[in-house]
Amino acid sequence: MSSQQQWQHWSPTKKCMMPCKGPDVCGIKNSDGTPVPHGRTPQECEAIIAAQVGVIDGGMSGTTTSSQKYDLTTVEGQQQHDQESAEVLLAANKALDRENLYRRIAKDVARNNSELIHDEALKSWDDMPTHHMAKLFREIAKNPKVIGMEDPEKIADMLESARKDVDDSYEQYRELESKYTGWPRFFTTKGANGHIHSSMDCSTCNKMGTKTDFSWQPELSGLKESDAVAKLGPAMCTTCFPSAPTDWTNGKIGQSPEAMAASGICPGSGSSKYDKSTLNEYESFRRDGGGILSVTDRYVDCPKCGQQFKLTAKGVIRKHKIPKKKK
Repeated sequence: MSSQQQWQHWSPTKKCMMPCKGPDVCGIKNSDGTPVPHGRTPQECEAIIAAQVGVIDGGMSGTTTSSQKYDLTTVEGQQQHDQESAEVLLAANKALDRENLYRRIAKDVARNNSELIHDEALKSWDDMPTHHMAKLFREIAKNPKVIGMEDPEKIADMLESARKDVDDSYEQYRELESKYTGWPRFFTTKGANGHIHSSMDCSTCNKMGTKTDFSWQPELSGLKESDAVAKLGPAMCTTCFPSAPTDWTNGKIGQSPEAMAASGICPGSGSSKYDKSTLNEYESFRRDGGGILSVTDRYVDCPKCGQQFKLTAKGVIRKHKIPKKKK
C-alpha cells in the first residue's frame, strides 16, 4: 500500500468518506452551511465516521441495561421499563446503521481490488455475513497489491466491532422485552399521515420490504387510549384500535386540543359529539356530468365555539378556526 495519506471528507449525501484535495481546497458543506469534516489518517477518518452516525466513542456507552428492577404491576414501572427499552432499541438501530455504513465502505474497497477477490464473493457481496466480510479483508490485507489508502485490516476491525455492538444491543433489547406482559403501549409514525399504533408490528406498516420509522412514546405506557389522544392528537390507527371512537381516528398527529387551540384551530373540529337538536339540513343542486345532482348539506352547532359548521362525509364537524370575538 502507498505510504501517502490522501485527504478525505465526509459526504453528507453518500454517508461515507470521499477522497478530496483537503480542507483548504474542498468546498463541500453541510446543509447548514458549515464545512464538512476532513481526515487524512485512517484513525481520523474512523473517528469522523463514528461521530457522523451518532457513536462518539465507537462503543455502546450509556446503553447498558440497568440492574434496577421495575415494578411492572404499576404504570410508573411500566413507563420506566419502556423508557429503557426505547433507549436500548435506539442504540441498537444506530449500531446497525454504523454496521451498514462500514459494509458499504468495504464494498467500495472490494470493487477497487476485484482482482484479489473471488468473482463469486463479489457477486454475493450484499448477502455476505459481516464476520465473513471481515475475515476476507484480513486475508487480502496480506497481499502487497492492495490498492487504495484504506487499510483492509482496519476495515475488518471496524466491521467486527460494529457487528458486536449490534449483537450486544439487540440482545439487551430482547432481554428487556421478555419482561413485557402486555400493558398498553403507543407508537407514532412520522409524516403527514402519521398514526398512533399499539405496536411496531401493525399490518398497515413495514410494507414492500421497507421498515416504518416509529417513535416510541414510553411516557404514555400503561395509560388509557384517551390519554394518548389528549397528548398526541386524534390519529389512532383503526387496525390497532378497532373500537376507538371516530373522534380519535379522523385527525392527525399533533392535533391535540391544546395544539389545535395554539394554532388557532377550534378544538371542536373533527368532533362527532354535538347536540343533534341543532342539526340543520340544506338542499342544493350541483352539475354532475350532463345532469343536475341534488345534495343535502348538514350543519350543526360546534360544542366548543357554538357556531354552526358543516358536517363532513364521516359525520364529524369540519375543521374551522376559533371565531373572533365581536368587539
